[in-house]
Amino acid sequence: MIKLTTVFLVEDDEDDRYSFVSVLNTISNVHLLDVVSNGKEALEKLRTAPVLPDVIFVDYRMPVMNGLDFLAAKSEDSRIKHIPAVMLSSSEEMREEAFLLGAKGFIRKSSDDTVLRDKMQQALNSLSYSQI
Repeated sequence: MIKLTTVFLVEDDEDDRYSFVSVLNTISNVHLLDVVSNGKEALEKLRTAPVLPDVIFVDYRMPVMNGLDFLAAKSEDSRIKHIPAVMLSSSEEMREEAFLLGAKGFIRKSSDDTVLRDKMQQALNSLSYSQI
């Protein structure tokens, strides 16, 4: 039986959000559970969600609460700390810090949807293999 992977997306930029949603919709066995625009909103939704996602894709640069602050807060919450998170960013500058804060993957954003799809698929594959 093939497992359906549920995804929670945290992205403030409307164009990037559109790209990520479009790409996720092309990946087999992936269901987009929810989309929010900052880390604070993500924490609030995740803490009360009746169903938790299998993976969280989170942008680095966002208003209110950025991706690194989200990772730090997530790691302290017993209800959601087990959910793997993949950091999304247009630069590599905080890659190391993201992993130190518990990110299980890092994707550099691309304007090429094919490249983005491949990177997201690889991240999802590596997470599913590591959770077996």
